[in-house]
Amino acid sequence: MNSQIALLLLGLALAVRPGLALESLPVLEEIRAVRALTPQEAARHYPVKLLGTVTYYSRQDNHAFLQDETGGIFFRPGALGQPGRTEFTHWERVEIQGVSVQGNFSPSIAGAPTVPGMAPVPVRAVRLGPGVLPDPPLVTMEQIQAGGFHDQFVKLRATIRAVELREYLGAPRLGLVLSSPRRTEDAKIRAFIPFPEATAPAWENVVAEICGVVAGNGDEQARLRDVHFLIPTPAQVAPQFELMRAAFAQTPRGIAELFRYEPPDARGASPYVRVKGVVTLVRPREGLYLGAGPGGLWVQTTQRMKTAPGDELDVIGLPARDELRAFLQDAIFRPAGRGPLPTPRAVSVAEAASGSVVSTRIAVSGELVDKLQQPGHRQLILEDGGRTFQARIAQEADTPADYGWKTGSRLRLTGICENPIGGARDAALSSFTLLIGSAADVAVLRQPPWLTPARVRWLLLALVATVALGALWLTQLRRQVARQTQVIEQQTEHKTLTEERQRIARELHDTLEQQLAGVQFQLDALHDWMPDAPADIGHALGSARAMLDHARTEARRSVWELRSQMLERAGLTGALRQWAVRLSTGNGPRLEFRTEGPERRLTRAVEFQLLRCAQEAVANALKHAAASRIDIALTFSETETRLTVTDDGRGFDPAMPLDDGRPHFGLLGLRERAGKLQARFEIRTSPGTGTTLSVIVLAQVTTSP
Repeated sequence: MNSQIALLLLGLALAVRPGLALESLPVLEEIRAVRALTPQEAARHYPVKLLGTVTYYSRQDNHAFLQDETGGIFFRPGALGQPGRTEFTHWERVEIQGVSVQGNFSPSIAGAPTVPGMAPVPVRAVRLGPGVLPDPPLVTMEQIQAGGFHDQFVKLRATIRAVELREYLGAPRLGLVLSSPRRTEDAKIRAFIPFPEATAPAWENVVAEICGVVAGNGDEQARLRDVHFLIPTPAQVAPQFELMRAAFAQTPRGIAELFRYEPPDARGASPYVRVKGVVTLVRPREGLYLGAGPGGLWVQTTQRMKTAPGDELDVIGLPARDELRAFLQDAIFRPAGRGPLPTPRAVSVAEAASGSVVSTRIAVSGELVDKLQQPGHRQLILEDGGRTFQARIAQEADTPADYGWKTGSRLRLTGICENPIGGARDAALSSFTLLIGSAADVAVLRQPPWLTPARVRWLLLALVATVALGALWLTQLRRQVARQTQVIEQQTEHKTLTEERQRIARELHDTLEQQLAGVQFQLDALHDWMPDAPADIGHALGSARAMLDHARTEARRSVWELRSQMLERAGLTGALRQWAVRLSTGNGPRLEFRTEGPERRLTRAVEFQLLRCAQEAVANALKHAAASRIDIALTFSETETRLTVTDDGRGFDPAMPLDDGRPHFGLLGLRERAGKLQARFEIRTSPGTGTTLSVIVLAQVTTSP
């Protein structure tokens, strides 16, 4: 049974203290040794036994700090009502025992044992009586913010900017807002004092020496954040009223002589200097500009007292200088009445950029180049004489959102010259920023010309668009004119063809047909005069009369066809079909007409020429071939139109002249008509086999409009 209990206790010890049986850690007896641990080492729970003085103790929030000759450290005495809790008083000497733990920023002390997930256990403490108040080192806010004095009891000289009495965890606290040189509202430090009084002391805007403990938390990059100053009692706050009275008792200095060399200790015990002037511009939470005489001065202060341009102020501050200007740090001011604003000093852009009028109220002119809306202010970009500068206007509730200043306007601006860039070091590249309090400090000297670069660009774009539209319209007009010209040409060609056909018809009727009629009349008379003529003469006379009658018939047919409108009404197919029907009547050869493929209308000129080609080919077959059958075929395809005339006559050799030796204009006319149509003319014939004539016109030539 006893062995089982021993094993159980050993297992519990191993669970509570992992590694207890594996290694034995040394006991740390100086705070310096604990603070030297890395976060990983502090988490191993080194045993700690420390002897020192309590520098801060808060009964409500379980906070306490211990300091020995080597440093200071945080520990938890235990929450209210927790077993093992020990009550302390400030400056009490105690001995504490516990283990090291990884704190929020640096190592701290907790009670032993420590189990993950359990609430912190109070340290074991032995109270040894009153201790000795440590002699705190004097530090700056920069050193506090850097984290080197974390958990240490130190002394800080600062200006108390605000005093706030409030309750925290059931106990009254006094909250202080502290500032120091080179500190602004965004980098302030807050201090807290356990305070039993009901009223807050009159410490606002008072310089004080304050003793307390530096506290704060760390972030993911192990940097100190949320820095605050824990003051044990109000007695640790020592306002420097005598120092301030001495500072405000000094003779006010002019801005020009503020930073002259002085022998050591010329100002006595006070590090402050005093100036008087009129507020020219306020930058909330940062400071203000002060005008005194011909110059100006930047006064850095986080004092909460409201002030405005025109207020006269009595100011004390710590003189400082950077590369560009001299100014006062951590200043304290008192109202001294109201006065007129200093008359702005009219300067050129080059003079303002040189740095000679920095922090001074000036008036400068320039041409507006651009306007930008930035968070909290309106920014103007201006140019004059080849130099560019910017002006910033605070965004005020009573300032119109649209200032009405047009790009290209000539403006006169009144404000504070700030931040010269380059200055005398590089006069060619120097520039500056002008701080303007309100839109009333901007005057329009000249409105921009109407023909601005932006308008020129728009006019050029409009001109280009007009030219492009004109070119497009001209192209469309040319296409329309071409189409209309083609229609007019076709109409003119049709009219010309019609008139020419009618003229030829009249000529044939008035000349050839009349003459043939006269010859017919003479032959008829000759036949009547020679009733008893020999048989040979009668036969020849009859043949002549028959041939003349056929010639007159052909002449009348030609006149009728020249005057016929059938081609226009029925097209080539209808005209050929009717012509073939008329020609087939009588005792002549049999004439057949057919079409192949989908029929379509052709242009007037093509249809007319193909009709004439068909008539000429048929006429040749009638006159010379002694054919008994003539076939006319009109074939339509996607690529061409083909006219074919075939007879079963005696044929001929195309390479040899005809038997009668006379010129034959039929074939010559067919070739000429085919040439007008850019068509192919083909002839297939041989003696005794008949003749086939073809005219082939390409589709693009035959397309009807």
